[in-house]
Amino acid sequence: MRLVRIIDHLKQTFSPVSGLVSGSLGGVGCLCAAFTATGLAVDTLTSRVDNARTSLNADEVTLTPANVNLNAFGKLRVFPTDGQVYAQPLYVSSAPIYDSTGANFRGRYNVVIVGSEKNTLSAFNADASGPALWSNRLMGSNEANPTNDDFSCADLGPTFGITATPVIDLQQGPHGRIFVTTYTKSSDGNFHQYLHAIDLATGQDALPAVELGATYPGTGPESSNGTQTFHPFASWNRAGLVLSNRTIYIFFGSHCDNETFTNSVTGAQYANGYSGFIMAYDEGTLKQVAVGNLNPSGGPPNNWVKYGSGNTIWNAGCAPAVDAAGNIYAPTGNGPFNPSQGNYGDSCVKLSTDLTGGRINVVDSFTPFDQATLANLDKDYGSGAAMLIPGQTDANGQKHYFVTANGKDGNLYLLNRDNLGGYSTSGSNDNAYQEIVGGLQGGVWSSPAYFHGALYFGPNGQPLRRYVFDRTPLLKASSSSSSGTPYQYPGASPAISAWGSTNGIVWALQRVSSSAPGVLHAYNSGNLALELWNSGQNSGRDGLDTAVKFVVPTIANGRVFVGTATTVSEFGLLNPTPAVDVTGSVTVLQHRISRSPINGYYRQTVTLTDAGSTVLSAPLSLVLPGLSPNAQLANRSGGTTGSAN
Repeated sequence: MRLVRIIDHLKQTFSPVSGLVSGSLGGVGCLCAAFTATGLAVDTLTSRVDNARTSLNADEVTLTPANVNLNAFGKLRVFPTDGQVYAQPLYVSSAPIYDSTGANFRGRYNVVIVGSEKNTLSAFNADASGPALWSNRLMGSNEANPTNDDFSCADLGPTFGITATPVIDLQQGPHGRIFVTTYTKSSDGNFHQYLHAIDLATGQDALPAVELGATYPGTGPESSNGTQTFHPFASWNRAGLVLSNRTIYIFFGSHCDNETFTNSVTGAQYANGYSGFIMAYDEGTLKQVAVGNLNPSGGPPNNWVKYGSGNTIWNAGCAPAVDAAGNIYAPTGNGPFNPSQGNYGDSCVKLSTDLTGGRINVVDSFTPFDQATLANLDKDYGSGAAMLIPGQTDANGQKHYFVTANGKDGNLYLLNRDNLGGYSTSGSNDNAYQEIVGGLQGGVWSSPAYFHGALYFGPNGQPLRRYVFDRTPLLKASSSSSSGTPYQYPGASPAISAWGSTNGIVWALQRVSSSAPGVLHAYNSGNLALELWNSGQNSGRDGLDTAVKFVVPTIANGRVFVGTATTVSEFGLLNPTPAVDVTGSVTVLQHRISRSPINGYYRQTVTLTDAGSTVLSAPLSLVLPGLSPNAQLANRSGGTTGSAN
């Protein structure tokens, strides 16, 4: 028997209370429908693919270094948007789509979820050109988009809307929900930020949207009489949303380093700075369950902040990383540093998801020894994103777990997740597990990626760089390879497609200038000097619109999606091999069924083998009889490959 592929588990949706959400099993052994799947699709439901933020899709069977080339690979279609796309496009395979009322089923589609800076959220059919399957501008009739002029800051814009990458939970509601934040300005000149729970099938609010707001005990920026109050014009949700333990976490970054604002309608002035608010909401109700602040007492002014502001989370647009225990890791921007008072400027913080007492607390941190100098020179440690690195095994067989978080100082930091290192008074960063001084020359305004024992970075103004581990384990002091193309400000946030540990491809968007078309590049993951393809080789066919900052490509189901100033472009094989129906030559071995104590879902491992004589290769079409109407196939990482029909 030749093993073709293992579909690691079959997901069946159950309610912990009644035993069944929808459909009927009549007992676990009585399954009743048929399943059809083509190829192997992997969902991208969160920023940078997974909670570790590795930007790695290791279940990509279609794209390989052999077929990503000028003749076989290129742009397939373009989805127009009404505003810039800073949020990473997300991908859901075989999503049910209904009309806006939810009454009429339109079919199942592989969909791309796109948020724009006009506050418009849309679902496009990833397999065909045409208008959105649904589109919803998440604003009231008396609201408009904030603009650069409102904040005297041209960092993003010209309008502000959906900036943070949403997060999707396919187990929420009957169809799954998209959690997304919006930014609006009302007719009275005041600003508002909202959290929405959008039904995946209809594009409509599944729950009433909640306005973001919070208070926190403190005497620092945004405070009055010992209480800090979140001001929606002083900072907004830039980093991607985090979903952990059924809780949505929202992080805020400032408009440049501006501390004063004027209401354009009333003329009222605000001059009280900004602080590092974090808010947590129950995903089932959108009720606020906890609040944190990384700058509760403020600090002495420096060259950049008169009111002691700072300590917000920018994270290069990436969502903060989450470990298996639910702890959250994120670097912070310029600001006061005094841990005894709760101030964590220019630090990598580890946040506990124990929300007892309604507080989000720091349980560990790392801070460079020259933090005060960094803050004075606007050398934010939090300009880059944090990424958790899968366990690295040393020569003695012991595994080590790291996080990397890097900023504008150009150094590469490797931190021990179990002991980040705190702050050293020795005059050096001996508190870090490893520091490679100048390893990321030019500084970092981007997110890294991980694949097969290597880290990939896109520093500002520099080529992409690949660093590998030795058996110590330490990163080797010099990068093992680099791209021939340098990446202008803000550098690049690479993403990787692979099949397991093979067929690795590094994808990166080059932002040539603020007004020039972007260029998508593909490199051999083992040697970045080997470029496989780029969209400038045949710009008439593959050319992109104007690139925007912080964009990371999304790779799913043989496609690559790239957001720009006015579109999302989809790339893939120009003449893909059609799927072959192998139902008659495959044996399905069903293994034991287990129930997850965390979410109540039942899972079954299914092994697919051929009849012993035929060599099978993707893409495949397979019918698995005997599944319920609610069944879903999932790959090793949990991504849905299809649904029963």
